[in-house]
Amino acid sequence: MQVSRYEYEGWISELKTRLEGDEKNLEASRAATRDYASERWGLLTDVDRDVALAHPGWTSRLRDR
Repeated sequence: MQVSRYEYEGWISELKTRLEGDEKNLEASRAATRDYASERWGLLTDVDRDVALAHPGWTSRLRDR
């Protein structure tokens, strides 16, 4: 809920802009995003993964982003 509020208020765009000027932190943010996506995919049951695999685009959204 809080993230949605931050997005609505424009903070996510502000943070992205700040990161674009800082290569070290930008890469750290990308690595954290990859780690989170990998962890999220690992939490899914086999049935959940099968459902994701059956729907175009779901796999990359859940596993890679």
